[in-house]
Amino acid sequence: MQRICLMVLVSVFCAITVQAQETVNLLVNSSFEAPGPDGESDVQAWSLPKDPKDCILRSTEAARTGKASLKSVDDGSRSGVFPNASQTVILPADAPGRQCKLSAWAMTPEANGLADGLAMLKIEFLDAKRAGLGKPIEKNFLGKTAKRSEWIYADSVATIPPEARFVKIQLMHNWGAKDAGGTMYFDDATFEIVK
Repeated sequence: MQRICLMVLVSVFCAITVQAQETVNLLVNSSFEAPGPDGESDVQAWSLPKDPKDCILRSTEAARTGKASLKSVDDGSRSGVFPNASQTVILPADAPGRQCKLSAWAMTPEANGLADGLAMLKIEFLDAKRAGLGKPIEKNFLGKTAKRSEWIYADSVATIPPEARFVKIQLMHNWGAKDAGGTMYFDDATFEIVK
C-alpha cells in the first residue's frame, strides 16, 4: 500500500513539474494558416508592407507544417530593403525581468542559397506608450550557405526590460545587394516567456 501511495505521489509530482515547464506561444496565427481580411495572400494578425514592391505575403506554395507559410520575394531591383511581417504582443504582467525567446523556421527554394540576402528575426521591446526601449535584438540566418528547400531553425533569446509592456516581433528578409534576388519562406514562428 505504501508503495502504491509513493508511486502516485511521484506521478503527481512529475505531472506538476512537466506542466510548470510548459511555455505558451504568444503569437497569433504563428504558422500563417489563417488568411487576413484582404484575401488569401494577407495574413491574419500580422502586419505586412503596404508597398507592393515589398513583396511579402501568405503563400500555400511551401510550408514546413500545415498548408501555408510567409513568402518573401526579392525582385533584385533594390538593395538594403527589409520587407517584414510584424506582430505586436501584449506582455504578461509577470514578464518584465524574465527571458523570452523568438524562434522561426525559414527556407529558400534557390539553388545557391540567398546570394547576398538573409532571413532575420527581430525583437523590439516597447513601453506602455509603445515607444521603443533600447536597441532591437536581431538574429540573421539562412544566407549563402542555405541548402535548397531545407528548413532552417533559428531563435533569439533576450531579457525583457522592467518597463516593457509590449514586444514587436518582426520576421524580415534582408535583400542585401541590388540584383541579389531570391525567394524565402518563414513558418512556425514562436514567441515565448522561457524563464
